Amino acid sequence: MGGGKIDAAMRCGDKEATQVMQMAGTYSPDSYQMQTSMKMERGAGPAGGMSMTMRVEAKRVGECSAKG
Repeated sequence: MGGGKIDAAMRCGDKEATQVMQMAGTYSPDSYQMQTSMKMERGAGPAGGMSMTMRVEAKRVGECSAKG
């Protein structure tokens, strides 16, 4: 993460399943956009695997205040 860009990948696994997650996007002081994907592969058994893809875009539309 730096220079207005984020690019990350993570892989976790054990004997039951392996998960891979990737994120890539851009950010500025008042907005960001990010694409995320996750894939889980199961080992033996009936549960199977899954995958997910998500895109998020956000923009600040007002002033921030310290009021809680």
